[in-house]
Amino acid sequence: MKFLINDKKWPAPGSVPFLEVLESISNRVEISDIQTFIECGTGETGDNAVHFSNFFDVVTIENNPNLHQRYNLREGTKNAIKWILGDGRTNLKSTLLQHPNKRFLILLDDHNAHTSFVEQEMQIVYNCSNRTDHIIIVDDMKFAGRGSYPTVERLEQLSKQINSDYCIENTNIGHDIYVIYTKKELK
Repeated sequence: MKFLINDKKWPAPGSVPFLEVLESISNRVEISDIQTFIECGTGETGDNAVHFSNFFDVVTIENNPNLHQRYNLREGTKNAIKWILGDGRTNLKSTLLQHPNKRFLILLDDHNAHTSFVEQEMQIVYNCSNRTDHIIIVDDMKFAGRGSYPTVERLEQLSKQINSDYCIENTNIGHDIYVIYTKKELK
């Protein structure tokens, strides 16, 4: 799948860096069997959920009631958005347990300054899914090793625990957005 509309990169480069991340790996991964994007940490505007709804059903989880109230009535562009007020870890776990054989695109972006839940969420993916080929995007790894952010080495260990064939790549997009994926088989 390409994230292009009218032969132009959409939205404009820099406006939705997570779509740029997908575009950067699109020729190396198989995405056609992914139907749902899970976002842990909706953020200030809820725009990621709306943009990703052009391509996937969206489950987005935000623990800040004020932020959640600001955008939870927004509708998806082409696909549904499920806005959840709650803890990303709890809701990621329940979603994976409800659909253990489903492949997801997962964004781990719920943090407060240097308090991150990436390590716990990677363990949840390992423990609660039968799949070992999710595409996982980890935002803000510029904070690696600070506070509760895992080091890059620890992120690699956690990734390899899920799938020893995972590729772990710093895309150099945004604040060192990392993407974890399996390369598609060449035919």
